[in-house]
Amino acid sequence: MLKEHAPALLPEPPAGRSVGGAVFAVLFGLLAVMSCFKYLALHSTVFDLGVFLSNLHSLHVAGQWWRAFLGHAQPLLPVYAQVYRLAPDQAAPLALLVSQAFVLALPAFFAGRRHGTLAALAYALFFPVWTNALFDFHLDHLLVPILYGFLAAATTGRIGWAVVLGLAPSLVKEPYALTTICCGAYLWLCQERRGPGLFLAAFGALYFYVATSLVVPFCTVDPGLGVQSGAFSWLGGSPGAALTTLVTQPGKALAVMFGVPAKWKYLFFLFGSLIFFPLLRPKLLLPALPTIALSLLSTNPGYYGWANHYTAGAAGVLFFAFCQVLGPVRVLARQSGAGAGRVVFAVMGWLVIAHVMLAPSPASRLDRKSTRLNSSH
Repeated sequence: MLKEHAPALLPEPPAGRSVGGAVFAVLFGLLAVMSCFKYLALHSTVFDLGVFLSNLHSLHVAGQWWRAFLGHAQPLLPVYAQVYRLAPDQAAPLALLVSQAFVLALPAFFAGRRHGTLAALAYALFFPVWTNALFDFHLDHLLVPILYGFLAAATTGRIGWAVVLGLAPSLVKEPYALTTICCGAYLWLCQERRGPGLFLAAFGALYFYVATSLVVPFCTVDPGLGVQSGAFSWLGGSPGAALTTLVTQPGKALAVMFGVPAKWKYLFFLFGSLIFFPLLRPKLLLPALPTIALSLLSTNPGYYGWANHYTAGAAGVLFFAFCQVLGPVRVLARQSGAGAGRVVFAVMGWLVIAHVMLAPSPASRLDRKSTRLNSSH
C-alpha cells in the first residue's frame, strides 16, 4: 500500500536529470513543427486561432481593450497582442503556435530534473500535451505548466510561488477562477497554510463573480456565452442560478454528469493514460476538480471530448500526482523482489500504448497508417 510519507523522489544521476532537457527539446520541436505545418496546410484561422488573431490584432492596432473580455475574461491577451509588434503580420499565427508548443513542453524539463528520466518521458507521452498543442490555439494551454508548478511549489514549502501560480489560472480565463479557489483550498486544507489559502479562495471567488456577472456581459453583445451557453443552459442563466440548481436538484446534476457513456470514457482516458496513479494521491487532485466538474456538467460533447483542449486544466495536476507515485512504486518494486527495472518497463509499456491510442503524434499516426495498410491487404 502506498503511504503518504513514502518518498516521491529517488536519487537520480546527473546524466538522468539532463535527459529532461533533451526530452523538452525534442517535444518542443515536434509540437512546434506539427502545429505550424497543420496551420500552413489547412489555413486553420477559420477556427479559434482566427478568433484569437482577430482579437489580438484589434488590441494592438485599434487599442480595443474590451476584446480581452469579449466572451471570456482573458486579461493576458494584451501581452500576446505584442506578437504584432515583434513579428510580421503573416508570421503572427506561427509565432503563437510556437509559443504554445514551448509552454506545453516546459514541464518535461522540470519533471526530468525533479523526478527523473521516466517522468520526463511519461510527460512527453501524455496525450493531453499533444491534443492541446495541435487543437488550434487557446490560452488554456498555459494551465498545464502553471498547475504543475503550483503543486511543485506548494509541496516543497515555496508558498510565495504557490500563491503567484495559484492566482495565475484566473488570468487565463474566468472559469479557471474556480481553479484558483481550489488551489486556495489545497493550501489551506492539505498544506495547513490558512492565510495564503484563504487569500487565494477569496480572490478566486471575487474574480469569478466580477468577471461573469459584470465585466464579460458588459463587453459581450452575444448573451449566449458562459453559463448561458447551450453547454450549461440547463443550470440556469447565471452563476447563482447554476449553484441553486446543483443544490436543489442533485439527482438531475448527477444524471447529467454520469449518465452519458462518453463522459465515463473521458474519465477513463484521462486517468487511465497515467495508469490511474493520480487516484493514489487524491489530495493533489483538488485543483483539477473544477475542470473535470465543468466537463461533466456540460451537455456539449466538445467539453468532455478527450481530443479537445478542455483537458488543459486537469493535465498538469494529474501528471504531478502521477510523478508523486513513481518513487513509492519503485521502492515497493524493489522491496517486493519484482525489480525496479521490470516495473519501469511495464510502466513505459502502458504509457506507450496509451500514447499510440490517444495522442495525435507521429508515432500514433504511423501505427494507424500501418493498420490501414494491413487491413487493405
